[in-house]
Amino acid sequence: MSLWGCFSRVQAQPPNVLFAFFDPKIERQGYIDATGRARIAPRFKKAGRFSEGLAQVTDELGESAFIDLTGAIVFRTTGRFRDDSDSDQGELFTKGRVIVYDDSDSMSRGVMLDRSGMVVRRFDDWTRGTFENGLTAVYERANERWGYVDIDGRQVIAPTFLKAEPFSEGLAAVERLVGRDGHEQGYIDQQGQWVMACEPWRGGPCGPFSRGRARVRDGYIDKQGRRVIREDDLKEKFLSGRPGDLDLSDFAGDLALVKICPEGGDSQLAYIDIAGNDVFSARFKDAAPFSDGLAAVYAPDKGWGYINGRGEAVIAPQFRTAGPFSDGVARVEGRRVERNDSGFSDVQVGIIDRRGRWLRRWWGEQPPPSNI
Repeated sequence: MSLWGCFSRVQAQPPNVLFAFFDPKIERQGYIDATGRARIAPRFKKAGRFSEGLAQVTDELGESAFIDLTGAIVFRTTGRFRDDSDSDQGELFTKGRVIVYDDSDSMSRGVMLDRSGMVVRRFDDWTRGTFENGLTAVYERANERWGYVDIDGRQVIAPTFLKAEPFSEGLAAVERLVGRDGHEQGYIDQQGQWVMACEPWRGGPCGPFSRGRARVRDGYIDKQGRRVIREDDLKEKFLSGRPGDLDLSDFAGDLALVKICPEGGDSQLAYIDIAGNDVFSARFKDAAPFSDGLAAVYAPDKGWGYINGRGEAVIAPQFRTAGPFSDGVARVEGRRVERNDSGFSDVQVGIIDRRGRWLRRWWGEQPPPSNI
């Protein structure tokens, strides 16, 4: 038995925003608006996120297509949903271009399309799939190197890098070969010029820039490569000389999450600003970075809820899982409860707004589509 939540109008949302929902009776996905009203009936096996008025879907026959905000098919494509953690959102348009993945010949190749489905360029291999600062990374199998192309498919930066991350604030983290066997990580600009070297945070790539700050080894740097927030200073601030460690996150807007792990003690949480100041400490067991102005936080014996940028609880802890907000909504999973006095327990999953009100919900373990 399904249970739907449909409430009164919420705060204004950006125009032409629809969100995927799941109908457990027919095991299909459709789309709702910001009030919870169904706008496109559930008839898709997969329903991706809308971008620039189009969304990728998989129909009853397992074929991929892009639909408009009325649910009408604009064009069909052999490009499939990728098998990764973000696969349910589908491929996203940027300035009238989208890159899909065609594995019809057993080779997963990127294909750039325009809004009518016409091919702009075919690639020999993988791409990052989304455009940041007007560029996306493309892998060239022949020489096993990464480069970048623009939204018209033109090669802007030659494939010379061992690794290539998306651009952010005009810079991208890359790894290049130095000498015969040496490797060096650093940042390049949008012309492919080497800007500065960096040492990554604990084995991963150097972080993306946000508000002029990027996470690297031992803290955060600015766009000139200066260490503006030092890990040692943060340890002194939060650990006060006690043995322990910190786990630093990338900045999301003006704030970055710091997990404080004193040796032999309970972990704590804090958020810092771009100057390294302690903005507020979170009285929760776990937390996530900010997204769309809210951050998910976890309270033992209560569950996940959300706080705002001042650390104030805006949605009380109550959920088993809580995803990031985007366009004013988030996907969550409610706590397990007993149904119909039968002794059978189940969970409610669905989509909430910024006030914590359910827009759509249903019984069962089927997660909400991750296109939000």
